[in-house]
Amino acid sequence: MVEVFAGMGEKDPIESKELAERNDAVLINELAYKQGLDLMSDQRDRLRTVRQRATVLIALSGLAATFLGRAALAASNSPRQPTCGEIPALLCAENPTRFCVDVPTIAIGGALLCMLLTVIICLWMFSTKQWYFAMHPVGIINQFTYGKASRSYEVTLAVLAVKIEENYDSNKSKLKRMFFALNFAIVAVFLQYLFWLLAVAFTGGLFHG
Repeated sequence: MVEVFAGMGEKDPIESKELAERNDAVLINELAYKQGLDLMSDQRDRLRTVRQRATVLIALSGLAATFLGRAALAASNSPRQPTCGEIPALLCAENPTRFCVDVPTIAIGGALLCMLLTVIICLWMFSTKQWYFAMHPVGIINQFTYGKASRSYEVTLAVLAVKIEENYDSNKSKLKRMFFALNFAIVAVFLQYLFWLLAVAFTGGLFHG
């Protein structure tokens, strides 16, 4: 978070003497509190966006497995599966023993691995807990209204604004990890499609009945 004033956040608002000496303290603290709420709302929207994209990735992964995967697996188990001599000439022209690897099996294994990674990553995005987007009203009332810990309205706003910033920083680190994981899942889905297409191409799955 970018600080508006140098040294902001270094003092405990409860202990700040300047707070009581300013006539506009309430307005300033309300501004800080509302700004914090806006930042938390933005984080909540970003988390929702990440999870929506994760849902799309799971759907794309499922589509690849349903159509391309089914075609590749069916062709790999078919007695009409192409032999080494039917693989494109570039692979077998010089040395069939060296170049005629079991490409379909490797491609299918790679596709299944990428699909598994995609599902695990996306499910992790939905299972991550300990997000801080709001504070319990009862807790605020009990902490600032009654007993020796009771505080004035402007001090309460200042304390809550500082607490919101702490929650913002905590959420920020989690969101950063989730965006990194999302990019990794996107690559995994791309590789899954690539592996399935290779498997289909080398087994002739699109042309089998």
